[in-house]
Amino acid sequence: GRLIDGASGASISVAQGAVTDIATPQQRARMLGLLGMAFGVGFVVGPALGGLASLGGPHVPFYVAGVLALINAGAAVIRLPETRSSELRSVVSAPRRTPRKVTSYVVIGFLAAVPFAGFEATFSLFGGRRFNFTEGSTALVFLLVGVLMSVVQGALISPLTKRFGSLRLVVIGQSLVAVGMLALGASTMLAALCLALVLMVLGAGIAAPSLTALVANSADDDRRGEMLGIQQSASAFARVIGPPLAGLAFDGIGIGAPYTLGAMLCFAAVVVASKRL
Repeated sequence: GRLIDGASGASISVAQGAVTDIATPQQRARMLGLLGMAFGVGFVVGPALGGLASLGGPHVPFYVAGVLALINAGAAVIRLPETRSSELRSVVSAPRRTPRKVTSYVVIGFLAAVPFAGFEATFSLFGGRRFNFTEGSTALVFLLVGVLMSVVQGALISPLTKRFGSLRLVVIGQSLVAVGMLALGASTMLAALCLALVLMVLGAGIAAPSLTALVANSADDDRRGEMLGIQQSASAFARVIGPPLAGLAFDGIGIGAPYTLGAMLCFAAVVVASKRL
């Protein structure tokens, strides 16, 4: 079941490809931000819906999720037209190397995703050890993080992209995440913790859709979905190795170590992105 679910997760890059097909290069960051907002709302509503469904038994949430997935598939069949033009669909592309620009953006995305995956995996341990957070208070933090992320991607991406451009937003966003992670690792007061989380969410919220827009705009029209798939694969690999690396740092170095090391990776992403300016 997990293998099938993981394979179906490739629909994220397909959705991104469809969005970038129908949007102009100038609109892509905003449209991808709205797509990110939709995912963020889903991550907020999903656990609450699953919790309510579990009142009927431990198996019920999975049945609810399956029914929702079937409804979603039906809606896609009925409402979602093919966004790839017939001319491009008829072209048989010969194997080509990944453009150097896209490779740089994929590296940036990987460096950015590893520390955030580590944060998600270890924050409950960190919060419990340093702030005596319970499961409920930790869940509330992630709920607020999801809401703020959705607001940032839905409301701020368009005006910020017009003012700074996608590449500068990646640099600014990853810098904010790095500073936020450093502050998180050093935080001992609740106010400092809240400030650190806001910086991290704000930075990640503006960097992620901006980076995806850069990948889409740097790819040839007939390879855009392929390049977005490569980006998503790199992010998925980062989510595989991020949690164990953060866990090892938490146990072996100290409870703030995952975020200090994560900040270093974010700064590395800033360096790579700055070279493209």
